[in-house]
Amino acid sequence: MKMEPVTENAMAAVSAALDIATFNEELHQSSSLEDDLLIELTWLKWFLIDGQRTPEGRQRAEIWSPAIERLAQRAVTLQSGWVDVSSNPFGIADLLTNLSNLRDKLQLLVTSASSPAPKDPDLPISSVKIPKQIKKPVRENVKVAAWGGPGGKQWQFKFDGTMKQITIVNGEVIDSLHFTSLKSDGSFKTLKVGGCGGYKTSKINIDGTVEKLVQISGTYGFYTHYVVIRSITFRTTLNTYGPYGSSRGAPFSSAMHRGGKIVGLHGRAGQFVDAIGVFYRL
Repeated sequence: MKMEPVTENAMAAVSAALDIATFNEELHQSSSLEDDLLIELTWLKWFLIDGQRTPEGRQRAEIWSPAIERLAQRAVTLQSGWVDVSSNPFGIADLLTNLSNLRDKLQLLVTSASSPAPKDPDLPISSVKIPKQIKKPVRENVKVAAWGGPGGKQWQFKFDGTMKQITIVNGEVIDSLHFTSLKSDGSFKTLKVGGCGGYKTSKINIDGTVEKLVQISGTYGFYTHYVVIRSITFRTTLNTYGPYGSSRGAPFSSAMHRGGKIVGLHGRAGQFVDAIGVFYRL
C-alpha cells in the first residue's frame, strides 16, 4: 500500500541516514555510538513500514512522521562528510537521547494499540427482573510490541497453561530459544525459534505451580549487519535467570505489573532470534 507523502518523506530521510551510518560502519571500526545510532534508525524504519499493515498504524506513522523526519535529517547532517561520527560525540549523544525518547513514546503507542478494547456491559431489559450477580473482572491479555530487529519470520508462543522449561542457545547473540509449557489437559506444548548456531546451551526449569514468569530483559544490537537479540534474562516470582549472551547493544526490559504475569512470548526469528516481546495478563 502506498504511503502518505509525509510518511514517504520520513522514510526517505531515515533510509538516507541509515545508508550513511552503514557506510561509516564499513569504512572504519564502528563505535558504540554508531552501533546505537544504527539500532535506533532501524527501529524507526521498522515502525514506518510495519505501520502500513493497518489503518491505525498508517495514521500513527503519518502523525509521527514529521518528528521522525527531523531527527533523521539531523542524523544525516551529523554524519555528513568523511568524518567519524565519534569525532562529534556530544551531537550524536544528544541525538541518540532524542531518538531513544521517541522510540519509548512510539513503543507505548504500539503496545496500547495491541490491547483489546473493553466491551460495553450488557444491559438487562427493564421489564425482566434479573437477580444481581457479582461479575468477576475479565483479565485481558495485552500484547507488548517486540524489541529487536525487523528480520526473520514472526512467531508466537502462548503458554495455554504453565511455562515449564526454556532452553537458550547462544554465542555472541541469542541463536535460538526453545519453549515448553504444560497445558491444562496435561499435554506439553513446545516451540523452537531461531537457527542452529551457538556454542552454549542453558536450560531453565520453572515450577509453574509456584513460579510465574513476570519479566524479560536484555540487549539488542547489530551482528553481521542485522539487528538481533544479543542477550536475554528471564525473571520469575522466585528467581532471575541470566543474562545469557553478550551484553553489548541497546537495553530493553518489559514492565512489571503488580498481580500480572507473562502468559506468552512473540517476536521474529530466522538464523538468530531477531526480536522478542511478551503477552501480559493484567
